[in-house]
Amino acid sequence: MKIYIPTRSRIDKQITWNSLTPKLRAVVMFVVNHNEKGTEHLPGPVIRCPRNINSIGGVRQYIVDYHYKRKVGPHLIMLDDDLRFFIRRNDDPTKFQRILDTELNECFTTVDTLLHSYPNIGILHREGANRVGSPIVECTRLLRALAYNVTVLRKVKARFDRLIVMEDFDVALQLLRAGYKTCAVAEYVQDQTGSNAPGGCSDYRTLKRQAEGAKGLAKLHAPFVKLVVKKTKTAWGGATRTDVTVRWKDAYASSQQEK
Repeated sequence: MKIYIPTRSRIDKQITWNSLTPKLRAVVMFVVNHNEKGTEHLPGPVIRCPRNINSIGGVRQYIVDYHYKRKVGPHLIMLDDDLRFFIRRNDDPTKFQRILDTELNECFTTVDTLLHSYPNIGILHREGANRVGSPIVECTRLLRALAYNVTVLRKVKARFDRLIVMEDFDVALQLLRAGYKTCAVAEYVQDQTGSNAPGGCSDYRTLKRQAEGAKGLAKLHAPFVKLVVKKTKTAWGGATRTDVTVRWKDAYASSQQEK
């Protein structure tokens, strides 16, 4: 399995890279915009996107196409560039502790193995993970650490570049509605330093574009996506933003009813 880290305006702040083990770093490729400066200072190989790609939706689609053409096997994982990883505590599974290198390697091996059964897998996000009691969770929200079986993506013609933002939700829903379950690995979790921190998608993900993405997702996947208005606590300076709630399980169930 190949690891891709899209990064933008954060050349000197590679939190995910610093969180990975030497074994995992050996298969990392950084993915940057066409005009990103200072990439010679990144600690691993770099892929530069074409000039016409300027959003994360386009970047993710370019990664999929690049990976497929290289014929290095169907499995890949895309990691946000600001992630840290944790593992559940044995004495109290509702709490987490820093992960050891051997445990993180096992986490990625588990993801790679499960990609033979699920075309889209996530490492569970830490938010709310204390309420999860099973080793995997099917048909749920996936974000930030996203693995794919490219063979299935191409089979169902799922694409990331239909939306500028919320493209990960769009692809997950395309797969669910095509009859493929998704899943999150829940023994391990990841979190980030803060949503919409400087650099990354925050360079272009304005509240207006966030709203456009949410409305686009709702239009593409009605009735499984509902628009909601939320007041943020820390991200976006505490502003009100347009977001979505998604009925992931219902989206999958609809594919079974149609058969």
